[in-house]
Amino acid sequence: MSGGPVGSRSVTTPTPAETAARLANVRHVLREAVHTTAGRLALEPRFEVKALLAAHLHDDARAVVELRRRIDELGGAPGGPGPDLSRLLDDGDVYRVLKPALVTTLHTHRELIDPLADEASLHLVTQLLHRQERHLAELPAERDPDLPPDLGAFPLDPEQSRQLAVLPPLDRPQRDSFVQVVDEPQEHHPAHALMDAKLCAAELLARTSHEHPEMPDEFHADLARAVRDATRHAELVDDHMTTELGIHWGAFPVSFTEFRRVYAQDLAGRLAALDGAQTDYAPDSPAFDHVRADEAARARATARWRG
Repeated sequence: MSGGPVGSRSVTTPTPAETAARLANVRHVLREAVHTTAGRLALEPRFEVKALLAAHLHDDARAVVELRRRIDELGGAPGGPGPDLSRLLDDGDVYRVLKPALVTTLHTHRELIDPLADEASLHLVTQLLHRQERHLAELPAERDPDLPPDLGAFPLDPEQSRQLAVLPPLDRPQRDSFVQVVDEPQEHHPAHALMDAKLCAAELLARTSHEHPEMPDEFHADLARAVRDATRHAELVDDHMTTELGIHWGAFPVSFTEFRRVYAQDLAGRLAALDGAQTDYAPDSPAFDHVRADEAARARATARWRG
């Protein structure tokens, strides 16, 4: 098939079944990226990179849901990744392999779409392409030189159902080298304690998503939203400490005692513990009113997954 530029009528536009199969391959890649990033987040020590990973995780988890809905509208695409895509997924490197391959594939697919016949897919593919290009600009990595030009064309395997590998249990999350980690909690400024708690919440939520690949797409999307909110709140507190309090992240030691207590619980126990952890530090600022509103929204969103 060959297509004209975006906005023109394609000479040979993909059929609904062909479009669904292409989008299914993209969805398989993004589901792998969500799973891998959720597992990696707690292992990344750099706060700035952790926050970007959380933002990308949220983008990708939403995309998995959006893609599944569009695939269903087109009539569905049964089956898992075929052998060619499975080999690519086995590499698992999100920023060196998966996202660069998605960018080239989405470019190709966008050029094939007839904008009048399949406007919904055109909007979705264009949005996904812009997100992936932004992710690679924010966290650049050396691209694998042997990537396929169009993974959307890979055949699906009706008999295949990919099993996502789960990392070993986590001992403790990683922190910037300048942050001192101690065994027992120590007294520190409530703003610094809040930033630490927000990072731990993001890591617990991401790890919970990673450790439960059997859960529905919406579960991972809800938790990814909560992960992004928690890291965004940590960024807000970091800015508040720096600009208004003269305190910097790492000025006080941190402990993972509470992290380990919550991590030792099952899925329902973790979500219940995190939903009950509301922000006590309350400076007179509309920004922190938004934090509390986000916390209430998270509790409502995750309540359905506690069983």
